[in-house]
Amino acid sequence: MIGKKILAATLAVALVASIFVISPNIKKTTVVAYPGTGTPGVDLFGNATTDLVYNPDATVRPRINTLDIPAGTYFLYKPAYNCSATGYRLATQLEWFEQVLRTDTSTPVTLTVPAGKGNISVSGPIILDRAGMWVFDVDDIPHGMDGEAGGTIAAFFWVNTSQKLSISDMGELEFGSNTSKTITVKQDGATPEQPVFIDLIKPDGTAAFHQYEADGIYTFDTYGNITMAGNYTIRSYADLDEYSSKAYLYNDEGIGNGYDENYGSGFSPIATGDGWAYGVCGPWDPPEINASEVRFRVKPGEPLTTVKEGNRTMYWNFSGEVSFTIKDTSEDPIPAGDININIYNSNDVDVTQYFSGVNSTASITINDGEVNISSQGWAVNQSDWNIYGSNGTWYAYIYVDTNGDRGEGNKTWTEEWNATVEWAVRSAPGAQFKWINDGGGDLNDGELPTIPSSASAPTNIQFQIIGRDHTYYGAGGATAMAEAMENITITGNALFTGRFDKIPGVSYAGGTWTVPIIPTMNAGGGSIEISATWKDYGSIKETLAIGGTNYIRNGTIVEVTPKEFEIGTDQTFTVQVKYADGSTINSASVYLFYIDDGEVLNAGDPLQGHTVSEDTYGFDGYSLGFNETQQRDNQTEAGFGTIKAPRNLTVYAMAYVGGTPVYGWALIRMKPNKDLKVTFEAIDSPATSTLLAGYKYSYFYINITKIDSTGNASETPNIDDYTDIILKIYNEEGDDVTTSIGSITGSDVAATNMGNDYVYALKNEYITKAGLFTVYAKNHTSDTTGNNGSIDVKQAHVECDKTPFIWAYDDNISATFTVTSEINGERLNGTLRIENMSWTDGTYNMTWTNTSAVGNDTLDLDEGEGFINGQITVNDITASYLPPGEAVANITFWFKPELSDGGTGEWARASGLVPVSVPTVTPNPMYVAVGQRTLVNILVTGRGDPLDGIFIGLFGRGVLDNGTSGTDGIATFSVMPTSAGNISIDVGEEGRTVDTVLIATNWVIDLTVPAQAYEREDFTITVTEEVSGDPVEGATVEVQSIGTALTNANGIATFTAPEVTSDRTLQVTAKKAGYAPDIPKNIVIINIPKIFISAPKTAAANKAFKVKAGGDDGNNNGIMVTITKGTKSYTETTVNGEATFTIDKEGTYTITAQKSDYADADAVTIKITPGSPGFELLTLIIAIGIAFILLRRRRK
Repeated sequence: MIGKKILAATLAVALVASIFVISPNIKKTTVVAYPGTGTPGVDLFGNATTDLVYNPDATVRPRINTLDIPAGTYFLYKPAYNCSATGYRLATQLEWFEQVLRTDTSTPVTLTVPAGKGNISVSGPIILDRAGMWVFDVDDIPHGMDGEAGGTIAAFFWVNTSQKLSISDMGELEFGSNTSKTITVKQDGATPEQPVFIDLIKPDGTAAFHQYEADGIYTFDTYGNITMAGNYTIRSYADLDEYSSKAYLYNDEGIGNGYDENYGSGFSPIATGDGWAYGVCGPWDPPEINASEVRFRVKPGEPLTTVKEGNRTMYWNFSGEVSFTIKDTSEDPIPAGDININIYNSNDVDVTQYFSGVNSTASITINDGEVNISSQGWAVNQSDWNIYGSNGTWYAYIYVDTNGDRGEGNKTWTEEWNATVEWAVRSAPGAQFKWINDGGGDLNDGELPTIPSSASAPTNIQFQIIGRDHTYYGAGGATAMAEAMENITITGNALFTGRFDKIPGVSYAGGTWTVPIIPTMNAGGGSIEISATWKDYGSIKETLAIGGTNYIRNGTIVEVTPKEFEIGTDQTFTVQVKYADGSTINSASVYLFYIDDGEVLNAGDPLQGHTVSEDTYGFDGYSLGFNETQQRDNQTEAGFGTIKAPRNLTVYAMAYVGGTPVYGWALIRMKPNKDLKVTFEAIDSPATSTLLAGYKYSYFYINITKIDSTGNASETPNIDDYTDIILKIYNEEGDDVTTSIGSITGSDVAATNMGNDYVYALKNEYITKAGLFTVYAKNHTSDTTGNNGSIDVKQAHVECDKTPFIWAYDDNISATFTVTSEINGERLNGTLRIENMSWTDGTYNMTWTNTSAVGNDTLDLDEGEGFINGQITVNDITASYLPPGEAVANITFWFKPELSDGGTGEWARASGLVPVSVPTVTPNPMYVAVGQRTLVNILVTGRGDPLDGIFIGLFGRGVLDNGTSGTDGIATFSVMPTSAGNISIDVGEEGRTVDTVLIATNWVIDLTVPAQAYEREDFTITVTEEVSGDPVEGATVEVQSIGTALTNANGIATFTAPEVTSDRTLQVTAKKAGYAPDIPKNIVIINIPKIFISAPKTAAANKAFKVKAGGDDGNNNGIMVTITKGTKSYTETTVNGEATFTIDKEGTYTITAQKSDYADADAVTIKITPGSPGFELLTLIIAIGIAFILLRRRRK
């Protein structure tokens, strides 16, 4: 019964703490477990909580605390189990067979417990050569103690596994890293003495592998073994008692008994490498040696995410879709079922709930490797107008939890994959582009992968251009649509490019533009750019990629020569067809088609039912013929009702890549003959083609002639073409403005209004729009290209002698307006209209009233009002109005010119304007330091003069202050900004914010200036950044009375001190854009007294002369004056400012002067000239003369 209580336990039992304190051959008192006190057990790796350890090399003789063991003699048995029971195979069915013998006598070991109990030693020494549970039994004959009722086991103790092994550290891994890792096991720091098991246990307790390694080293691939994130455990051990006795065979006697089906088989021992495992042998047979477990973390992997172009910015309360891919590190899509996603707004609030549910107007769609997050109005639930976010950076937190162990507190450990994908939610721009259908498989990814076949061309692309106010560009009727078509263009790889009004087949309905395109291919793929300019909404661009990543299989490049020609001459087109990587295709089929301009059926469609020419297998290129007959007759055969030019044709190519057909296109334009010429003249006096806007001319003469090959008029066009003539006037953007720039009507330029001589004579015509216009004429097959006429329309120009008008300051002032012609600069008579200036109660002119306001908002000034000889002075102007919140608005002008016959022309916009603005402000300094108090003077001026009494307000960056300018025009503030950025300035009143700003900066100049410098010597100024101490390059340093210099890379500027007559203090400043200045510093220029020399320019040799020298401080004694020439020098010291010299050799000498503590004199020169003979020379001459006389007498 006792044995049953002890052994009837499951595999997960916990051992009661038993204390064994032992050393080899030393008796120690210990305590064992005994019936009624607990049950045996181990932790998951077979380590008991006691301190008896497996050691086959040492003997011990423990002393046993027998307090609760009945008196008697007991025999010791070591764990050598044999399971022979059937059924569920619980621990109660185990048996012990191997009796422990003393090491000294080889007799059984006993424990004799006396009646008095106490600490009793076993009968002799033993070796702890097996790990596990050792038992005391009253029997001395092994008979299979199975723990049944009446069992005789009295007590037990546990021998722990010895931790002789060690495992190398692994470090952290990232899930999905797809690498290999090596586990190294050592025994006492060396290769294990026997093979060891190496187990890797996953975070969920299951085994990744159970590996038997002879050298303790195992390298494994993370793929397939690291299947979840979390803490992994490495265990290593060896079971050294497998073959210690015949009784230890793990024998199931052929009847399937044991812990499980792997517990031995067929009366055979467990094979090497299939040894101990907890699930096989249970806690009752732990390994003899093991290692401390090593854990390593597998962190969540970061998947590869890519946000699609065009999806990275959403607009607040506008629809849009954020699309991105999500793949593992092998670039395989992560399965949709594994992906979880939470969406956070810019305030880090989880708003995922708004992307699901019945009332939600936003959604999340997850496919394998792809996530699409869409909303009908970002941050605003369109069903109930609940606002769930604001502008800023939003993000999606994506995670994968393969094994379902994620919790809020452990998600950073247990998620297999996680990533954050960000996008911006912003206020909508003036205009935004939205794909409806980009022509590809994914309707709005901005990619058109394939070039269409002839059967599929053209491809319709659809998009919307949406305004900030949710309006659509093109909406509002035919006029709005026409205006939009003039301002939307397509460029790049398309057969037809240009403005929408020039591209065949473009349509608009319900806010959506539909554009039929035939895309073309470039080497490496192509692209199409759509650009739009929307008045009051701004400009946008969008790119459509052509060909995709697999462009080589999605189209061909077609090159044709010539690309255009004039109708009427035979043509041969040379065609090259290439793969999309640029290599030549020799086996294509090429065809020549006309393209429908809408006359047959659908504009832009290739008329493939009528092939003009074709060619196949062009090993030397392809050749397509197109003769004059085909150019004309084939037009009607193709379905056109008229033979004319221009017409468009296309070369279509078909080839194969890997058995799949691929296509390509090229455009050819058949142009009209350029053999017509048109001229324009306006008749008043004299005839001219340069017109004044609004002036009514007696006649516009437009003459059409036929020209020869030299461009000279040769004849009148054929009368048969008379009714086919079309006359157009185009502006510089190419718009047809024939009937919108003045008085010309459609009937005026109808062919029926043209004389038989092809001349239009239009009477009393004018043009009110300024610009350079082109006059163009054509019939079915000829036009005036290259020989067009031109009309240059100039404006009247208005200047004012006072500009700008100063709002809330100018009161009852006078201003003179002068009107001149832009043609010749002469003054013009007529009527001047000053727009946005009106009479108020007839007493003064108030500037800038809103032109949409009720009442007068203009002044019309003619001769009766005093507008004479192109000039008028307007009195009593008071600048008392500007639109609320505006700092500037403009007065503009119209002019109606007086005609030469005294009549009047028409109103036309005049050039020139007069701003009405708040006063001009100039802050000094412009840059102020963050966190430092700085005095700022703001100068307020109007038309260059300082203005007093003007309100000035500062706000922003922690500054909020206001004041009024003084009589000197200056308003002074003491500011201390709290952050870097612009401090705005209001002028006149709050809310009228000007563009000029005060800038708060974290960069502050630190100016290092020497205390003094000596005149005429160099000195340096150093400029550094105050906080970092880094040199500031390119700063402008100014020294009073010297000038400016820029600092070099070391922050140094060099100056030369000027000459001064006494010590002088100069101010030094430094500035650089973006830096707050330092306070001005001073440098003292030290005067050094200087010597000056005064000497004659010439002196005679051998005659004394004086040199004067003195200091500029009046001291002229003791100055050393030196005269030198070559190595010869003469030195004298001044007395009363003079030194006397006599020099006997002529030549040019240099005079210098020096004195201690004085600056040397500037050197001067003196020229010594020959003098009269001296006494010695005169004596010699006389002697020679006497000797000569005596000699002559002797000869006689």
